[in-house]
Amino acid sequence: MKKDAVKFIFAAMTALVFFTGTIALVILGIRGIGSNLVQIESGMSVFLFALATFGWIIPLQLLSVLRMIPIQKRRMRMIFPYAERLFQVSIFVLYLLGLNMVIPAVNFSSAGMIAFAGVMVLLAKVLFMKINAEARKVRRRELEKQLSRD
Repeated sequence: MKKDAVKFIFAAMTALVFFTGTIALVILGIRGIGSNLVQIESGMSVFLFALATFGWIIPLQLLSVLRMIPIQKRRMRMIFPYAERLFQVSIFVLYLLGLNMVIPAVNFSSAGMIAFAGVMVLLAKVLFMKINAEARKVRRRELEKQLSRD
């Protein structure tokens, strides 16, 4: 039991460091493209901004509750996932704007904020696609194991 807890904490810390570092590299990459896109006063503030951006996962999970809303009409069922995604991205951009005001040591210009939000949305989309593909593979393997036993 204790071993599992240590493994979990180690895996969680590794993921936190990896994703925070990746987000910090994105910020530095945008600054590398154009120094007027992002003004950085200290390196620690970049990691703080990256950690706060990664912290968006918690409100994102709360917004995912929207998927549980039952929708009766066919047309609305087709439109709803896109509307939900648009809502989530809009709230994320508002969160980033607030974060930009709260952490003044990392100051994005308008174009820099658009670039950062766009890259974050694309990275999240790619990551979730990879996670879903891996989950489907695991489910398929488990189903094949169950069928081979029977």
